[in-house]
Amino acid sequence: MTGAGVVGRPDDRHGEEVVAFLSVCAPEGVNADELIEWARQRIGGYKYPREIHIVDSVPLTAVGKLDRKALRGRLL
Repeated sequence: MTGAGVVGRPDDRHGEEVVAFLSVCAPEGVNADELIEWARQRIGGYKYPREIHIVDSVPLTAVGKLDRKALRGRLL
């Protein structure tokens, strides 16, 4: 199963910065730095993810929605 989740992390300069979590079928073929650069070229300066984590699975709540609290907990 694949999935993605994005959360904000506190940043002194901008208030918040974007951090993404991705679950992919073949993680060995995915490079987080290349994905960040790809997004940087296509998305506005404050919108692209500053950090991407490749994870086994993106956490979901009991009703199947993205569990943003769990993702923020992984930032610590």
